Amino acid sequence: MAGKNNLRINLKSVYDFSTIFVLLVVMIFFAVANKIITGYDYLSVSNIATIINQASFLAVIGMAQMLTILVVGINLSIGSVMAFSAMLCGPLLLESSSYSPLLGPLAMIGISALIGLLNGVLNTKLKIPSFIATFGTMFIFRGLAWIIAGNTVHFRIKPEIRFLAQGQILSIGRFTINMSIIVCIIVVILLTFLLKKTTLGRKIYFSGSNPVAAEFSGISVDKIVITTFIIAGALNGFCGVLYTAKVNACDASMYTGSHFDAVSVALLGGVSLAGGSGNVWGCAIGALIVSAIQNGLNTLQVPSEYQTLVLGVLIILSVFFNDWLTNKKMDITSENDLISRKEKDVSHA
Repeated sequence: MAGKNNLRINLKSVYDFSTIFVLLVVMIFFAVANKIITGYDYLSVSNIATIINQASFLAVIGMAQMLTILVVGINLSIGSVMAFSAMLCGPLLLESSSYSPLLGPLAMIGISALIGLLNGVLNTKLKIPSFIATFGTMFIFRGLAWIIAGNTVHFRIKPEIRFLAQGQILSIGRFTINMSIIVCIIVVILLTFLLKKTTLGRKIYFSGSNPVAAEFSGISVDKIVITTFIIAGALNGFCGVLYTAKVNACDASMYTGSHFDAVSVALLGGVSLAGGSGNVWGCAIGALIVSAIQNGLNTLQVPSEYQTLVLGVLIILSVFFNDWLTNKKMDITSENDLISRKEKDVSHA
């Protein structure tokens, strides 16, 4: 019996790292495929650095989506809000602006947080499903971005802002660490603290996993959902700052596929669409998976018209595999709990 219990515990430990296994499978697949087809060293130090740096942007946008999904929502307006806030605050971000470099990014974060409030109110007070509410605001704010832009594209972002995305912190041989990685790590740590160490974080998980029980416990689920949408909106605005700094421009047509990237990262990171389940570190690894897939398709020289198709198939397979491993972990956890209760009953008898 002890041997079986140890085996279950070991298997559960393995399944706990299911997202990492998916990442390893993706990396090995593209390493072998590149070696056979193109001869390119996919696992070279410089390419690994490229994957990690690219993943830092995806991780932040994925974590913004993760927060919404935790309370059984989804946000389709991410890219449109980024474009709207960037165009509205664009003049403040430019080198020609005489204002503080902090003003533009703070304004983008504040505007996006207000839009998060709007999405949260539409979802909770007007009882509009978040999919529909954010689908509507996606078109509204993309249209407003185009109206504000006209024929204008803002170029030459302040160097202090560009440093957030492009600044090089350290180079070890051919491995370069950009500031975007440091920013991503800071966001991961702050969100982990919020969700794991604060009362608000515990309420977010509880409200998402069982809203009826949360209401009976005295928690105002509507307030928690709105607060979560606001935090996600603020993080969405910060994503806009990072992306704008990365491309050194503000354009109303940018960020069009951001909500798809965000959903992909969250799902690959083990976040459940049922709500109340998921963690920040898994989301960060999900970003690495998406970045590794995108990079692998590019190094294999897959034509752009086929990349979206291949990416969709690989994401479905990766999510299926990750869900399978997660379900196995839950089965083992339930079985261990049942065995523990039986052992307690026997000991009491």
